[in-house]
Amino acid sequence: MPLLTEVIVTKLVPPKPGPGLIERPRLLEALSQLGERKATFLVAPAGYGKTTLILQAVGTTPKPLIWYRLDTYDNDISIFLKHLIAGIERHFGIPCHGMPHPLKPRLDKDGSHRRSLVSALVNYLAARAGDGLLIVLDDYHLVTNPSIHSLVEDLISYLPIGVHIIIASRTSLPRSFSRLLCIGQGLIIGAQALRFTADEMEAALSYGFLSRNFRMKSFLIGNTGRGSLNEGNIGSEDPHGVPLQAILDFEHMTGGWPIALTLLPEFIARSSAMRSDAMRSGTADDNSLLRSIHSDAFLRDVFHPDKRTRAIYEYLETEVLSQQPDDVRRFLLATSVLDSMTPANCDSLLGITHSNRLLDHLSLEQLFLVRLEGDEEAYRYHELFRRFLLDRLGPERKSLLMQAGLMARQAGKLEAAAGYFSLAEAKEDTISVIRDIAGRALRAGRWQTAAKWLGCISATDLASDPWLSLYKAHVEASKGKLTDAEIWVVRANAMFESAGERLGLSEGQVLMARILRSRGRCHESMALLDQACSNLTEQEISERFHIPLERALNLFITGELHQAEALLISAFRQAQEENDGLILSYIAENLGNLNYIQGECQEALRIFKLGIEASPESTLPGHWLEESRCWIYLGWGQLNRALEHAKQNLEAKKKFGPTGTLPAAYVYVGCVYTELGELRLAEEYYRKALQLGEDPFAHALGKAHLARCLSFQRRWTEALAEAKEVLDQVENESILHALCKVVASTVFIHVGDLLQARFLLQEAIGFMEACEMSGQPLCSAYGLLSGILFSLEEMSDAHILAAKDYARRHVALAARMNYVQNLLMKANDLYDPILGECLESGFEVSFCQRVLVKRGAHSLGLLTKLAAHNDPNVRMRTIVPLADIGGEQAGNVVKSLTEDPAPQVRQRAIAAARRFSEVSTARDPFEDTPALQVLILGPLRVIVKGQEATALRWRTTKARDLLAYLAHRTEPASPERILEALWPGVERKRASTSFHSTMYRLRQALRHVYPGDFILHSGKRYQLVEGLVSTDRQRFERLAAGVLKEDASPETVPYLEEMVSLYRGEYLTDLDYVWVVQDREHLRQLYSDASMKLACYYLKEGEYSQAAKHLRPLVAINPVSEELCCLLMKAYSGLGDKLAITKQFSRLKTALADELGLIPSAATRDLYYSLCGDDT
Repeated sequence: MPLLTEVIVTKLVPPKPGPGLIERPRLLEALSQLGERKATFLVAPAGYGKTTLILQAVGTTPKPLIWYRLDTYDNDISIFLKHLIAGIERHFGIPCHGMPHPLKPRLDKDGSHRRSLVSALVNYLAARAGDGLLIVLDDYHLVTNPSIHSLVEDLISYLPIGVHIIIASRTSLPRSFSRLLCIGQGLIIGAQALRFTADEMEAALSYGFLSRNFRMKSFLIGNTGRGSLNEGNIGSEDPHGVPLQAILDFEHMTGGWPIALTLLPEFIARSSAMRSDAMRSGTADDNSLLRSIHSDAFLRDVFHPDKRTRAIYEYLETEVLSQQPDDVRRFLLATSVLDSMTPANCDSLLGITHSNRLLDHLSLEQLFLVRLEGDEEAYRYHELFRRFLLDRLGPERKSLLMQAGLMARQAGKLEAAAGYFSLAEAKEDTISVIRDIAGRALRAGRWQTAAKWLGCISATDLASDPWLSLYKAHVEASKGKLTDAEIWVVRANAMFESAGERLGLSEGQVLMARILRSRGRCHESMALLDQACSNLTEQEISERFHIPLERALNLFITGELHQAEALLISAFRQAQEENDGLILSYIAENLGNLNYIQGECQEALRIFKLGIEASPESTLPGHWLEESRCWIYLGWGQLNRALEHAKQNLEAKKKFGPTGTLPAAYVYVGCVYTELGELRLAEEYYRKALQLGEDPFAHALGKAHLARCLSFQRRWTEALAEAKEVLDQVENESILHALCKVVASTVFIHVGDLLQARFLLQEAIGFMEACEMSGQPLCSAYGLLSGILFSLEEMSDAHILAAKDYARRHVALAARMNYVQNLLMKANDLYDPILGECLESGFEVSFCQRVLVKRGAHSLGLLTKLAAHNDPNVRMRTIVPLADIGGEQAGNVVKSLTEDPAPQVRQRAIAAARRFSEVSTARDPFEDTPALQVLILGPLRVIVKGQEATALRWRTTKARDLLAYLAHRTEPASPERILEALWPGVERKRASTSFHSTMYRLRQALRHVYPGDFILHSGKRYQLVEGLVSTDRQRFERLAAGVLKEDASPETVPYLEEMVSLYRGEYLTDLDYVWVVQDREHLRQLYSDASMKLACYYLKEGEYSQAAKHLRPLVAINPVSEELCCLLMKAYSGLGDKLAITKQFSRLKTALADELGLIPSAATRDLYYSLCGDDT
């Protein structure tokens, strides 16, 4: 009887691919690169698209195909061979003569008969498959006969060149196949590889695969008759602007299971709506959002039993659950109540002792199980599979959830316990656990976590519990909702007092003190803190860091800065002794702010860094760092950098920080836009700030700056109304009032009410000087008051002396802090007399010249006037800024000075005039600048054609790190070197895959901003294209080689200054790879050498503010260096700043004591006493 009459022909026909298949280039490439391999094994559970992938791969190769779909009847070796041979004969059309009849395994004891079968098949294929051949064995998991496994293994081993077998199986391969893998004849593509990654999901959306043309059957080809799904139209979805985070969440919950993609559009819509709601409510931290998205209510909505979900559940029932042995099926259902599973907690839940064996089985069979990171052997189910199991669990679900909750609570896993109790509808247990969660979260500074869990409890239940009411008050205060916070804390305190709960009452009183302080009622706040302390023992007071912190904040607001600083330093040292990172970060943040307001910008940043390093979250609790950077760069006149940090600050406050700080963040963005001249945009930010929260500090500053912004727009009536309102509202004798007076004074200057402006400034200066403030606000006030006095029509001698005195005070502070923006502001005519006075008197000449150059053409009127001054020294001081400003008018003034009667003026003018006589041609300012500049001396920055592009769409931080590494290299790098540098310790294959996808993402990110390719791949090595790319390190090291070998001189100072300006901080500050750390010390030393040369030069020349500017960062790097400290004290002495000398000496004493257990040397002490004189 012919062989074909004994086979089922349809088993030998490949299924037809449906419409809308999603291409998988990553996998198709792996399948296409067969090399010397004889076999490829696709091993994954049902629904992973194995058959679909094979069909796609077949479509990309010219090789002919033989398809064989197996079933349980094929465990008979005779039936297996008949179908396999029939498939081969159908393709070639030639009978396979001489094939031995298959024997039963027990009759083929030595395997010789099996070898004869293999020989006949191999010889037949070798004679006829010269063009190659693909043989597909689909559903191989249904074969359990060891004889067939041995036959297939031998067949693969001896296949002729060009013939390849692809095996698709839902379960793990027979152990005998491992030999093929070890000798490189086979490749496994498992569930981990077949799962859809976030990138592939995004691509599917972007290219419209998940649109109305998409059908579930695209993933289920070949599953017909095995629980196939109903076709379902999932509806159209706009693929543009899909939030990546929503896709990542979906990937996490489904494990990238292809069938689950049908639910992706629904998931994106719901999770995006949840994120938007969270942003509006101020609870948008990543952990709480992820928990919300994993919540039972959310998942119940997404996986509600509609047509699509029911189809998936039916498929899982038929193709997965029903195929399992009874003990495995019972284990799957019962353990579905657990968020994570270990052998121990599964044993405890089910009262068995063999969970480890069952988990090993599930892992081996890849049954939707994910191994969790960490040392513990822990797993979780893909969330969709878990929801399916829970849906099938039945009446024992509640008792199992209660048991899981009790186990989690006993293990200290409170959030898991709360989730279990909530699902079990055990109200009292849920509330009890949430009370503990909220308390712990608030003590750890995670108010968003507390807010999320408290939101699970009804208002009635919250109001009946004093601790829950207190925690709710904390949350509302963190949101900036002070009225709501007060209602809750008053309720809590009443219950505490009624119950005689001493500790609870004191906690409530401290919170009430915080609310009062936030409203500017500092004296009442201090009185309530005293009352809270009266309920506590000394030991209990010392354990509550928020009490001294609140006192310090009150003292700060009322201008008692030294007392505030003393309290914070004492608390900081105590926290250091107790090694409490969270408390250290809180105190460091406020201590940094205190230093900032006193003009110690570098010290503030140093303390902020200490706080970040100490923080368990590696960030400051109030996220003030970007805000301080914003103000520092704003003061330095670097407005684009200031705007970058202001916006980063705003985004951080939106995402992480207490929402009560949002108004201030909007104000800071508005301030930068004001200086940029974007007045309408600035006005929008100020008005947004005034609409948010109840923070009187931000409200008052926002209103004051809004008034200033309106005055710049010549909307004087509105500006005056806003200014007068804020001055009436703010409590007098506070730092806030002083700040508002300084800002509001500019409004009165613009409208010509100089008397009122003068009055406000004098009051503000008096308060700030009494507080010994020495930062930007005082500097601004000095400058504005000096400008007003100089502009008086009738000036007495007293007015002139006062104007000159304030001018010098302003410039001394400005030079010390490099605070130039005040001198560049819109009302810069007000500052002409200040700069003129300093140039005339020879005070801080270098600083004033730099400011004049920054002002450009606006400075020409003043410089022209001074160029005609009687004093030749004054005339000579105008030449350098005139030459740097350039232009016809400046050139004419310099030319006139070439005939000056004073030889030194004439000589310098002749040298400057040569610059004007040189022929210049107009050209693109970026003509000689490489298209891509990678700045690595500090945090990584990317500049493309002169435009900031640091915030590229990196997709992953590794793409950014890869660019940093290529910029770091001075020669091409092989893939091996790159893997060692960026993926140390990662398994080679995995690292290589990550590298290639990262290189692709980097190239794509750069192409978004520039069409060229910046990365050269030649000779299996990678490098940045020379000529198209430059780094600041290249220039930095070239300068170092040229100028560090000789003493500083007028000729080398510009190059040394350029070196220092290039060094923005620690080399690649944000990275901690070995190759980064190795170079940091070398580059830091070059920077220190350049700064030291400049500092010594400026001290010698009497330019003390410049010397101090270069010494302060060096002291911050090495606070125990007595040499540096002595030089800095000398610079402060030259500036006449005895307060700064005292502070610096105090810091040295503290650093020596803390780090070395020493005291300053006798020479250092003598210098200190000689500089401070009677004041010591």
